[in-house]
This record gives sequence, structure tokens and C-alpha cells, in this order.
Amino acid sequence: MKDKLIAFDDTELSDWLIDLIADGSEDFLCAFAEAVVTADAEDYSVIRPGLIELKRKYCNGDHKQVPDRGLSPGRGMPPEILNARSQMQ
Repeated sequence: MKDKLIAFDDTELSDWLIDLIADGSEDFLCAFAEAVVTADAEDYSVIRPGLIELKRKYCNGDHKQVPDRGLSPGRGMPPEILNARSQMQ
């Protein structure tokens, strides 16, 4: 049986994940990458297929293309969700 990887051992995705984290922006992928690198091998094996699809969708070769959806500072949620929540209260 193939040994399970963690993010830092994944030669296909690790550089991309590190570049996303280093970007330091509040984009969804950057925040997600920070969480992904903390996953154990079992959880990473579940997340990995989705990461491959996200990389295929958003990576443009220099690892910098990310969706244009920022998070609200300090709240960790996109502004449109915060606005919807405040209107519901």
C-alpha cells in the first residue's frame, strides 16, 4: 500500500501551497492552504483531490493566481456573507 503524504511531502502540490501561504493575502485559497498544511496524512489524502482541481483551476504557472474573493479582516468571512448575516439579525 502506498504511504500517505502530508502537504510538505507532496512534490506536486507543496510549492503551490507554500506560495499561497507566502502571498499573505486574505483570499480563500491562501487561508485554505494554511489549514491544509496542518492536516495529518489521513485527512490530507481526503483533501488532496480537491487541491489538485483548485490548482488546475487557479494556478497560472507562477502560483500566484487566486480567486478574487477577499476575507473581511479579523472576521475570516467574505464581506458578502458578513453583510447577509448582519441583515438577518
